[in-house]
Amino acid sequence: MDEDIKKIIRQNAKLTKHIHELTEEINETTKKIRRFTIISEVMGIIKLIIIIVPIILGILYLPPIISNLLEDYKNLFGIGGGVTGSNDILQNALQNMVNNLDVKNINSNELPTEIMQILNTR
Repeated sequence: MDEDIKKIIRQNAKLTKHIHELTEEINETTKKIRRFTIISEVMGIIKLIIIIVPIILGILYLPPIISNLLEDYKNLFGIGGGVTGSNDILQNALQNMVNNLDVKNINSNELPTEIMQILNTR
């Protein structure tokens, strides 16, 4: 009977040692998983910052830059300074066209009234 108890105790010790080894492996794996999830969360926040910060900076700084560029192009093409409506742009273009016309060869009765008004102001 003592032999059976000793045999059972030895098996129990072997199993306890094996369970202890498995528990250590599980603990190390859990640490690795925890570290991976923390790194993943930090990288997700960094990716979000990389995407959002340029958008915010673009919203803040691009409108003045674009308005300055548009103003430069308007001045370059002789459209006029400042922001003008499409009617003003068309009026200016029409004025430029009329200024370049040879008025001597045009029958004034065939011209629209808007053009006649521009010619009269000239």
